[in-house]
Amino acid sequence: MRLPSEFRGLFLGMLLAALAIPAPAAAAPQRVHTGVYLVNVNDIDMKTSIYTADFYLWFRWQGAIDPTRSFEMTNVVEKWGMTKDAIYDEPVLLPSGEHYQVFRIQGKFNRKFELWDYPLDRQQIVVRLEETRNETSDLVYVLDERDTGFNPELKLPGWEISGQIREVSVARYDSHFGDVRRSSGTESYARLVYGLAVERSRRAYLIRILLPISVIILSTFLAFLLMPEYVDARIGIVITSLLSIIALHLAEGSDLPNVGYLVLMDKVYNLAYLIILAALVETIFVIRAKDRGQLERARLADRIAAAGLTACYIGGLLVLLWLR
Repeated sequence: MRLPSEFRGLFLGMLLAALAIPAPAAAAPQRVHTGVYLVNVNDIDMKTSIYTADFYLWFRWQGAIDPTRSFEMTNVVEKWGMTKDAIYDEPVLLPSGEHYQVFRIQGKFNRKFELWDYPLDRQQIVVRLEETRNETSDLVYVLDERDTGFNPELKLPGWEISGQIREVSVARYDSHFGDVRRSSGTESYARLVYGLAVERSRRAYLIRILLPISVIILSTFLAFLLMPEYVDARIGIVITSLLSIIALHLAEGSDLPNVGYLVLMDKVYNLAYLIILAALVETIFVIRAKDRGQLERARLADRIAAAGLTACYIGGLLVLLWLR
């Protein structure tokens, strides 16, 4: 049965109108203004990459989701030992219509330190915060840049503060953690990272590391000033220097973790080992020359070794520091 023309026109108009209606837009995620104020940092342990941090963390938001109930510090080491005290019993309603809550957090945190340039290394002391329940389609963090910072009286013995790390990003996980209600794909959650970029006092550590090594090396070179006839004294000086440098190396490395690469300090000590080994070889050469009656040749070898090994030591140090 065919519809009358006026009905056909009405039906066609309704169809075109329905097609012209746009699909409802997806709701924007709730924006949560988040910030950190770092009060203090203590007990930076290079061997375990653990440090103690004391800071304030706040949230300011407008919406149905309460972010204070679903956040966690993802790089905390001992969650049972971390204190998280809310300043207000319940979130405060601000005149702007936003909710506001502040936490005082103290605990041990972790970030694996890179030690390639130790003891002239630069490190980051950070705390990481993540949302745990609501994905980024529902909730995102916005950095409160105005108030995020650190205590100007904060002191880190042995370290100098060179900058801040302030980063809002997304944490993505290729897992649904066993939740069969979710479809395939990744999960994304809001993340905030705050911390300090720190570096060691270069002058102090260069003096602390290089001065003892240099004293031992110069003591080794005293063997070149002795006459070839003093065999026992020359050998004793070199061997004592070798044992001293080994003991010093072991003592300096006791505060570091076992890593699968050579740090800058190891390279400096390896250079010292080579210099002392070369001095030992030269001493043996001089003794053999003396036994053959070649005293002038032995004395010339001492002068060449003293100048050459000194140049090798200083040049090697400069190269290591330049290429680090």
